[in-house]
Amino acid sequence: MRRDGYSRVASNAGNPKPELDKSVQVILRTQFLRHSLLSWVVLPLAVYGWESLAPRQFRASCSQGYSLISLLPLFLVELHYLYAESCAWSAMKSLVSEPELVILKHFGVLQHRKWLLLLGLCEGFILFTDATFPFVARACDEILTEDWGTAWGDVPLVGQSIASLVRAVRFWGFALLATATVILVNGVAGLLLCIPFSHDGQATGTDFVAWARAAETALMPSVAMLAEEMANQKRHFADHSQEKDAREGGGAAPFGNKLDPDTAVMYEDFNRNLAAHIHFSESAHFMLLMLGKLLLGRCLQLWIQSSFLALAFHREAAGAKDKVILGCCLGATLLLHRAMHSMKMLGCMGLPLLLLIIACVAWSGAKIAWAFFCPDHIWNLTTGCVKLSQH
Repeated sequence: MRRDGYSRVASNAGNPKPELDKSVQVILRTQFLRHSLLSWVVLPLAVYGWESLAPRQFRASCSQGYSLISLLPLFLVELHYLYAESCAWSAMKSLVSEPELVILKHFGVLQHRKWLLLLGLCEGFILFTDATFPFVARACDEILTEDWGTAWGDVPLVGQSIASLVRAVRFWGFALLATATVILVNGVAGLLLCIPFSHDGQATGTDFVAWARAAETALMPSVAMLAEEMANQKRHFADHSQEKDAREGGGAAPFGNKLDPDTAVMYEDFNRNLAAHIHFSESAHFMLLMLGKLLLGRCLQLWIQSSFLALAFHREAAGAKDKVILGCCLGATLLLHRAMHSMKMLGCMGLPLLLLIIACVAWSGAKIAWAFFCPDHIWNLTTGCVKLSQH
C-alpha cells in the first residue's frame, strides 16, 4: 500500500467500476452484524452466565484462572468467525474490478489474508480473556486490593484519594469497569456507528472506508485490510495532470476530445475534492482505531493486567498468572503491530499516538520486569519499588 500519492493499482479507465450490488451489501452487513453481536454481546454474556451458574469447580479461581471448559463459547464464536470471514472476504472481492484484483495479487496484498485471519482469531481470544479477567481478579481479591491501595498511597498528590477509591471499588471492580469500557466503546458504539447504510450505484472510496470500520468492529482484520486498500486506490483513480494540461494547454483533453478551460477546472476541482474527502474518511477511520481500539481498549487492559501480575507475583495465583501472562504477551504484540500499521496509514499525524501506545506498553512491561527485582514485587512509575512492610 502506497501513501506517497501514487497508486499501486491501475486506475479503472476503460473498465467499468463494480456496482454496489444489493446482494453483496446484504452479505457484508449480515456477516459483520452477526459476528459483531456474537463477539461483543453474546460472548461476554456467556462468560458472565458461566461464572454465575456453572459449578464452583468450573468457575474462574485464583489458583487456576479461568476454567478451560469455559473456552467452549469462545470455540463456537471462533468457528463462526471462520465462516463469516470467508463470506465477507468473497463479497468484498466481488466489489474489486478484474484489473485491480490482478495487480493486488501481483503485489502480494491478498497473500496477507492468512496472517490476518490468524490475527482475527487472536483478537477473539483476547476479548475472551478480557471478559474473564474481572472474575479471576475477584477470586484473588484478598491478595490484590489491599496491596494495590498501598501502592497508590505512595503516589504524590492524588495517591491517598485513589487509594481510598481502590479500597471502596476493589481491584476486581476496576477490572470490570475496564472491560465494560472496552466492550461499550469498541463493540456497542461500533455496532451503532460503523455499519454502512445501503445505497445503489458504484462502490466509492468512502464505501470501502465504511466497510473497513465495520470489519474492524466485527474483528475481521483481513476484510478490513482489503477494504482499506481499495479505499486508498479510489483516491487515485483520476490523473489530475490530464485536467491540468487541458486547462493550461487550451483545452486538449485525453482521447482527442476538447474541453473548454472552465470544464477542465471543474473536473480537476471535483477530483481533488473527492480525493480529499476519501483521505479525510481514511484518516478518521485510523484515528478512531488508534484512539478507541488500541489506546482506550488494549492499553487500558494491558495496564491493569500487568498490575495484577505484579500484585500476584509469588503468590498462590500461579495458574491464573500464567494465563494472564499469555493474554498480556499476545495483546502487547498485536497492539504494537496494529499501532505501527495505523501510524503508517496516518503518517506524521499518527506519530504522537504511536509514541503514547509504545509508552503504555513500556510502562506495563516495566511493572512486570521490576516485579523480579523489587523486594515486595510492586513498582510505581513515580516512587519506584513499593515496600509493603513499611505500611
